[in-house]
Amino acid sequence: RTSQIPCWQGTNDASAMLNIGYEVDFWGKNKAGLAAAQASLDANRYDRETVALTVTCGIVSTYLQVLSLRDQLAIARENVANAPQVLKLVDAQSRAGATSPLDLARQRAVVADQQAVIPRLQQQEREARTALALLLGRPAQSFTVAGRGLGDILLPEVSPGLPSELLARRPDIRRAEANLAAARANVVAAHAALFPSINLSGAAGGQSSALLSIVNTPNLLMSFGAEIMAPIFDAGRLKNQQELAVAQKQELLQIYRSTVIGAFAEVDDALGQIQNLAEQSRLKETEWQQARLAFDLSEARYRAGAENLMTVLY
Repeated sequence: RTSQIPCWQGTNDASAMLNIGYEVDFWGKNKAGLAAAQASLDANRYDRETVALTVTCGIVSTYLQVLSLRDQLAIARENVANAPQVLKLVDAQSRAGATSPLDLARQRAVVADQQAVIPRLQQQEREARTALALLLGRPAQSFTVAGRGLGDILLPEVSPGLPSELLARRPDIRRAEANLAAARANVVAAHAALFPSINLSGAAGGQSSALLSIVNTPNLLMSFGAEIMAPIFDAGRLKNQQELAVAQKQELLQIYRSTVIGAFAEVDDALGQIQNLAEQSRLKETEWQQARLAFDLSEARYRAGAENLMTVLY
């Protein structure tokens, strides 16, 4: 079917006529092109999901960094609170002649060093909090974080027996799948382009010669005229385009495979890190408890004269 639409300018006279025609999609070229475009659109949407996931991971990582620095600040303040007590004891023993001025100078250096740690950690915590505010789109001046430390975080447990099909939800894998689907559709479109296109309308607005030959002739292949055979004689351009589409599909297939393999590797590393970090956390908790006990015992023995100052300091 053909429609003629007049294009009007500043007068009442028609200045041009626009012919609208329809094409028979015998070989599926247009359908394949539509599928390729839809798959490319899906790939772009998965790119957006990847960006959103990356930003979310950055927010979580920065938030945990803020809480970690607050834990370090709490430990530093506890050390600063303990150091003056030891300094007071060493000073009293130095005045009594029980310790040397060297021991007193060492303890004063320890107190100053531990006090110097606090401003550095405070600055790092402030910078991490500012970075978190920027990621959340909040003004840094009025932004606050309620958490006191990593101890307030309840970590989800990884259930055993999770199926590998969960990886199919990853946006990077879904993007690779969409790109591969687009490449396959492009191969179909490139292959269909080797065959002639049939227009329903002719130059004068009536049926085209190709359409008339199809309708009026029982033998379809013997009835094709110059209009319908023209795409075949293109000096190999369409054939080269088809080969390019096939090569691009093979490339994207390898990218898809590497993306899936990379996803399995990342999950394996993450599960290993969860197990190792849980063990490290347990050992560090034991270390802290024993270090606290050792400090209390060594301080008591130093007061009684059974230990020297270096035992208390180290």
